Amino acid sequence: MFLFSSLVVNAYGLNGMGYEAVELYKRIPNNEQDEISHICVLNACSHSGLLDEAHIIFNQIHIKTEKIITTMIDCLSRLFLFDEAQSLIDNYGKINPPSLIMYMAMLSGTRNHRNSQLAEKIYDRMKSLFPDEKQSLLSGAFLLSNIYSSFGEYERAMDIRSKQKNELGLNIKVGVTWTMVNDELVEFKAHDVSHPRSEEIYAQLDRLTLLLLKHGHTEKLAIAFNLIQRPIPSIIQITKNLRICGDYHQVIKLIAKIQQCHIIVRDANRIHHFYPNGKCSCNIITIENEFLTLAALAQEWNQQYKKIDLSSMHLYSLINTFIDNPLKFTKNQLIEKLMHFLDWDTLLYRSDQPEELRQLQIKSWDPILLYINKEFHTNFQSTYDLHIKDLINKNDRYIIEKYFLNFDQSSLNIILFIVEQLKSILLTICLLKQYRSIENIATLSRLETEFQISHWSNVEYYHDYEMMDICSKISAAYLIFYCLNNNITRTILTNETN
Repeated sequence: MFLFSSLVVNAYGLNGMGYEAVELYKRIPNNEQDEISHICVLNACSHSGLLDEAHIIFNQIHIKTEKIITTMIDCLSRLFLFDEAQSLIDNYGKINPPSLIMYMAMLSGTRNHRNSQLAEKIYDRMKSLFPDEKQSLLSGAFLLSNIYSSFGEYERAMDIRSKQKNELGLNIKVGVTWTMVNDELVEFKAHDVSHPRSEEIYAQLDRLTLLLLKHGHTEKLAIAFNLIQRPIPSIIQITKNLRICGDYHQVIKLIAKIQQCHIIVRDANRIHHFYPNGKCSCNIITIENEFLTLAALAQEWNQQYKKIDLSSMHLYSLINTFIDNPLKFTKNQLIEKLMHFLDWDTLLYRSDQPEELRQLQIKSWDPILLYINKEFHTNFQSTYDLHIKDLINKNDRYIIEKYFLNFDQSSLNIILFIVEQLKSILLTICLLKQYRSIENIATLSRLETEFQISHWSNVEYYHDYEMMDICSKISAAYLIFYCLNNNITRTILTNETN
């Protein structure tokens, strides 16, 4: 029973579902937890960037084996905490022989950090401690050369590869990729021309290369075979016998985004799920536009020159929220919460009195429904009867759920915050797709309130303050959403344009 639970914990971790893995691990009784369950949950924390959870779990483990410590070192190295990782290695070495796998875990972390000096230092240490472990040293040499390649120092990278290959006297392991197409398992090797449709495959590769050049990348892909099928599959599954490299990882994200498909890659270490928005399941907490985020945060803090007012620091509080996820919502729970708002979306349930308000709603909200229905091929309809249940058909619900599945957990946290301000899924989608400006979206969400204030209220100051507060909150959330997804392709329309 609990061995099965450990396997599920591992499956969660391989698919980037770190919080789910931790929650399931906590349900395993302490006396049933073993080395396997500890490694599985720490590995899940490592791949999802859950440092605090990893620290708590690691500190609670009484017997720390070599593999458990190595998994924690991998977690620390992925988050660039090399001093702490080295400390674990040093403490282990006081009473045990040096561990090669611990050094390999830390060397792998330097690849993500692109720290060539530290990588060389670790690799030299490995050569001095483990001179007979030739296969591992060759793998380490390739990791080191990949770091130099990422800097554009290709001569240095090739020099490391060829030198270590000659010194160690080993052949390079050939990379192989498998994919299942039309119930047939197809195998590809580097520069493979053995497939009967090779000309078509390489022609598709050339087309992909041109598309990738426009997006800033020139790598070729082994998934072209899937893309010459008719119809093109919406989900592409491939398996690699080696660990996926950084360049290949970036390219597949671009391919998934360009082709608007899901690509699932099982490499030597884990499962990567690439989504149509260009994100990968292994990269949950990455902020792609880090410079813009830091600049915006710095500007927000600069505004607090007289007195720090945290209630007005929306960026600061939101970033803490999406990183910490204090309520520990899973991705499915977040989508479920979002769909509750769809059931009572502001744009769908309208007032038929007074007539002036009814006409204003038609004029202002109908273009939004028209856009959504055209964009998603849905059939959302408005009603004046608040007692109608199941106004939204199952197919429309499924389409909107599928749209939100494209986003990672952090993005969904931000989207939920926007929806809570607007009380409308449909308006939020228009904002995310840049169909309307933030101010216009905020105004549309408060159409009935605006109408009532314009006819019966004299508290303009409070009304203006409330509107500015909503706009500032949504602006902060949208900026974080942009930094998380980095998929802005055109300028947001102004009110005048709309």
